[in-house]
Amino acid sequence: MEITAGKTLLVDGPAAVKIISGQASIFGCRLKQGKTYVMRPWRRYPIYIETDSRLEITLGADAKTLTVEEGSTVQGWREIVEKTGPGKVIAVCGRTDSGKTSLTTFAANYLVEKYGKCVVVSLDPGQCYFTSPTVVGAAFMNEPVHDLVNLKPFHQIPVGSPSAAACATRIAEAAEELNQILPDDAHVVIDVDGWVDGALAISHKQLLLKTMNVSAAVVLGENTEELVNALEQANVLVVKAQPSDYVKHRDLAERKKTREWLYRKSLGELTLKHVPASWVRLEAVCREIDPHTLYRNAAAAILEAFNIKMDETLDAEIIMSKKRCGVICYLYDSSNRYKGLGIFLGMNKEKNFVKLLTKVESEIAKIRLGRLVLSEEGDEIVQLD
Repeated sequence: MEITAGKTLLVDGPAAVKIISGQASIFGCRLKQGKTYVMRPWRRYPIYIETDSRLEITLGADAKTLTVEEGSTVQGWREIVEKTGPGKVIAVCGRTDSGKTSLTTFAANYLVEKYGKCVVVSLDPGQCYFTSPTVVGAAFMNEPVHDLVNLKPFHQIPVGSPSAAACATRIAEAAEELNQILPDDAHVVIDVDGWVDGALAISHKQLLLKTMNVSAAVVLGENTEELVNALEQANVLVVKAQPSDYVKHRDLAERKKTREWLYRKSLGELTLKHVPASWVRLEAVCREIDPHTLYRNAAAAILEAFNIKMDETLDAEIIMSKKRCGVICYLYDSSNRYKGLGIFLGMNKEKNFVKLLTKVESEIAKIRLGRLVLSEEGDEIVQLD
C-alpha cells in the first residue's frame, strides 16, 4: 500500500504493519523501516504518514483500514500536551472511548522525546494495557512505543474489579501506594478511569489527582463541566480538549472482548495447582466481605449465569469444577509481593487444600479473591459487584 505524505491511515486490529519505505508514526512513535508492528484486536491505530510511504499490511479477522485526508490529529495532541505546562505530573481524564489511552500514549511518547524517560501510571482497572484488567500499576518508559501494552510494569496493585465505581476505595489506596514509590524527579502521565458522572465520580477524581500530586489534567469530551470545575477548584491546571473524530467507539461487547484478551495475556499457560490450605492465607480484595462468603456468592452467581437450578448437594468447589470457571485471584509470596494472576477453583474440605489455575510457579503464601468470575479460557462470566 502506498500513501502520500500528510494523510493518516486508520488501522483497526488485529493487524500487522511494516514500513517498507518512507516515514510514519503512531501516537508520536516513529516506526522503524522493516520492523513489524502488531495491532491489537478491538483497538484503532492512527498511522500518520510523514513522507510518501509504502506499507505492508496484514489484516486479521474483522480488521479494516481507512485512509483519511488529514493528519492534524498529531499536531492537535502536541498542542494539548504543551498546554499542560512545566509540571511533572499530567493526568488524562474523560469518558470511556473519549480517546484517553490514545492521548496518554502520545503524551508518554512526547515526554520520552523531551526528557528521555517517563513513568506511565494506569488507574483504570477496566481498560488496562500493561497490567491485567482489575489491576492498576505503573511502568517505566525510556523509548517511544506504538502501544502501551508493550511496557513491563514495575509495580502492580490488584483492585478486584474492572468497574471503577465498584472498587473506588481500592483505587484510591493504590494511588497512594504508587505515589509513595514514584521517583521524585519522574515525569509522569496518568490514565484515569472513565467514570465521570455524579458526585461520587467527581470526588473520586479529585482524590486521585490530589493523591498523585497532579499539576495538570487534560479533560476530553463534552458534558464534563462538573469535572472541570471540581479540578480547577482543587488548583489543578485543566486543559479541555475534544476527542478526535476518528476515535473508535466500542460497544459493551467489544470492551468485554478487549478485557478478555488482556486476561488471557496475563494468565498465560495455566497449570492446575493444589495448595494445602494451611500454607496459604485467604483474603478478599474488598475487605468488607469475608472471602468464604465471596466464594459461596460466586458459586451461586455461576448457577444463575448458566441457568442451573440450585442443588443443595452441590458445594462451591463442585459447581466451579463442573462449569470450568472460578473467581479471579491474586497471588502473593511470603514477603507479600504480588506474583501474578490466577483463577480460584475452590476448597476441598475433606483433603484440606485449595485448588487454582495459574502460571505462577513460585511460592504462594496468600490468595486474594476479586469480585469477578472467569472461565478457564479467561472469559468474563459474571461480575460480583
